[in-house]
Parts: sequence; structure tokens; C-alpha cells
Amino acid sequence: MLAFSSSEESITLWAHSNFTFVIVAAVRRLPTAKGSDVFDFGCFMPSSVPITGCDKLKDNYVMPLLTGKHHLLTPLSVECKSVEISIHGSNKIVKTKRLISTFPEATNSIVLDEYGNTAAISTTTVLNVIRYGGYNVGTLNYEEGGYLDEVPAISQFISGMIPVIIPSDSNQVTVIADYKAMSSAFFDSEISLSFATLPFLNGSLYYSSGTVSPGFHFFYADGLYIIFISGRMNNSAYGFVPAFNSRKVVKIDSITRESSGLSLFC
Repeated sequence: MLAFSSSEESITLWAHSNFTFVIVAAVRRLPTAKGSDVFDFGCFMPSSVPITGCDKLKDNYVMPLLTGKHHLLTPLSVECKSVEISIHGSNKIVKTKRLISTFPEATNSIVLDEYGNTAAISTTTVLNVIRYGGYNVGTLNYEEGGYLDEVPAISQFISGMIPVIIPSDSNQVTVIADYKAMSSAFFDSEISLSFATLPFLNGSLYYSSGTVSPGFHFFYADGLYIIFISGRMNNSAYGFVPAFNSRKVVKIDSITRESSGLSLFC
């Protein structure tokens, strides 16, 4: 195990290996908003991605915006100096932006404050997307904590049944689903959900968001979906994605992988 810390500055880290490994990134004194003197704690595990050319492996990302509009986008390599992204909002606003990466801080910070409740991003390369959120920050105009949470790509969506643990009464649960998952979704095996449409590229995705009771729950859908959970507990905010629902052990080939880090408003 290797552990180290850095000073309060914006940095981007990459790690390479021919063998499997995991990274845990933890941030103390995480501002709940840019320029704020209110701090929280953020922690996440960045996903690994295959090393390819900057435009060889495209992917798409969908994120809820009710409890987090700030996002940190990092290309898979410092060599990807310019990456074009297309942002599609649930309010039908579509805009194109270009990410510019420079060493040593290659992460781009964007604020998705004009795209409604949900946004989807289409990219020309794989990105590491971190949601820099705060529970209800920006909607109720006061700070209730901050968190860091990785946004999985659409290629990482899951299917079937998954257990969901809700830590507190103050929470926001958002489900992003394709048509098949939207048509077959059940919460706690009996409650069907109401979904709104998110137009995206040549088709549509669907999202449902709300507050549920704290405790242990189950979600089921036949199609592909992902769940985002955020909330507040003990004067601190949390955000995470429950996404491990396979009972099979998957053998990972010894291919070179890269994990990208984050940049912060420190």
C-alpha cells in the first residue's frame, strides 16, 4: 500500500500498471462551495480505463443535477490536450464545449447550472468525471455539506436487482435508465416509478428522482440503469453510486490500465 498527501492546491494524478490495483482519493477541508469557508470531507475511488488514443474509445455520461452541479472532467491522458464534449440537458438545452488540458493540472471544472434536473455528456474520448456536489447547495441558497462522487459512464450501467442503503432521512435518490429498465423498474419489489424523458443523441434516456425512507431497500429492472444517492447526515453531505450487483467473479486480463485523479477548488 502506498499513501501520500499533497498541499492545498489543484492537482491531477495518473497511475499506470500492468496489474490490478485500486486508488482511494480522500480530501479533507473540501469547500462546500467555491470560495466558501465551510468545509466537509470528500472520498471516492476512480475507475480504471484502458489506455488508448485520445479519440479511440468514446463514451457517454449522465448525471443528476439536483444536489450537484459542479463537475470535474479529466481526460484519460495528459496527451489529450483538447477534447470536445456535447452537453444535453433535460430542459432540451444542448451545448458544445472544449476541454483544454495542461500539465500538471489537466482537470477541467464545469458548472452544469443551465441544463435542468439532469444532463448527459457525449465525448470523443473516455473521461474521469467527478461530481463535486453539495446537498441542496445552489437550490436553497445555503450550504449543507459537500461531497465527491464519481459518475460512471453509460457503458458501466448495470442490470437486474441491487440492494440500496439509504443512510438518513435527508436524501435524494435518482435513477437513470434506458427504455427497457424504465419499463420494468420496481422499488422494493412493489412500487413502480414515474420517469421523465432525457433526449440524448438519436434516442432518449429516462430519469426518476425522489426521497425515500432511510434503511435497506431493493431496486430491480431488466434493462440498463444506474442509481445516484446523495443526502445529509450529522452536518455533513454524502454522495455515492451503488453499482455492484453481480454474483460472478470476473477474471481481469493483464492489460495496462490508467486511473485519473481529480482537481479541487482548494
